[in-house]
Amino acid sequence: MSASSAETSPQADQHAFEEALHAFQVTTPPEAATPDMEHVREGLGLAELDAVAEALDLALTDLEDVLGVSSRTVQRRRAEGKTLSPTASDRLWRLLHIWQRSRRAFASDNAARTWLKTPHGLLGGETPLQRLDTEPGLREVEDLLTTIDETGAA
Repeated sequence: MSASSAETSPQADQHAFEEALHAFQVTTPPEAATPDMEHVREGLGLAELDAVAEALDLALTDLEDVLGVSSRTVQRRRAEGKTLSPTASDRLWRLLHIWQRSRRAFASDNAARTWLKTPHGLLGGETPLQRLDTEPGLREVEDLLTTIDETGAA
């Protein structure tokens, strides 16, 4: 197996995602006060953002609306050695939370990725990823994942 195919394998994606999750210790819902809240408030690192984007097979431009920050701003912050803002960090945390829940609901990284990027009638024709830019949107996506978990309807 070549190095490039190993980097894009499901195992590599899983490893990148697990590293990002481990860095945040994401184990509870966003409304719960957790030890990682200070990490989010201080600003998550751009390496964590890169790991999430890679695990979800997304470009930074795909995450602009979800994070509420342009890819140019991310590039500038990277060049300046800065972290994400607390607001962008919170939104990245939301994405990680939903990614984790969707992986459980679909029992497949590929199915979870596809679901996050596919428009859904119960979300007003938007993708779950598009809904993560607001708290109400996050709740809608969580409710839909709960329904999928409880009924097995994917």
